Amino acid sequence: MYLRTLVLAATAMMLCACGPEVGSEEWCKDMTKKKQQDLSMEEGQAFMKHCVMNKIEVPGM
Repeated sequence: MYLRTLVLAATAMMLCACGPEVGSEEWCKDMTKKKQQDLSMEEGQAFMKHCVMNKIEVPGM
């Protein structure tokens, strides 16, 4: 039972590590292709922080 749980946890961790890094250009492109209602709250916040706010230039700064 313990071994089975360990194998499942290791598999889940490996699958999560396959996507592009949050905030990378590739990740931002992937997020723009997703429908807004399909984004989780965390994905939406990360998208705003890394993909939108970093692209806005503030005059005088």
